[in-house]
Amino acid sequence: MKESNRRLVGAALLAVAGMMLLGARPQGEPDGLFAGLEVGQAVGVKDLGTAYEVTVFEGGQPAGYEVTEIGADHLGIRDHAGVVERRIPITSIKSVAWMRLGRTLDRPVARSGRGCD
Repeated sequence: MKESNRRLVGAALLAVAGMMLLGARPQGEPDGLFAGLEVGQAVGVKDLGTAYEVTVFEGGQPAGYEVTEIGADHLGIRDHAGVVERRIPITSIKSVAWMRLGRTLDRPVARSGRGCD
């Protein structure tokens, strides 16, 4: 009886370790609505009442917020004073706009099946 319990516990530990390794895969570049966003980037966030509009300022122009996290289903931001930090669900983001002043955009904006295409 003890031998079968040891085997069962060993198999369970292997299964849990395997699932943890699969879940710990490194995340690649964000895609879809968040394509091109980077942690530390300056962004503006406008509350439209039912959704948010995020504006990325090319060339490091000052903005009210900084990207702290890019998740598969949310965007983490913090105000520059460090007082407010929030996570905005992707379902609450209407668009991500790229603002460029005095020049053209360096890269094409990615298209996806979600968001504002």
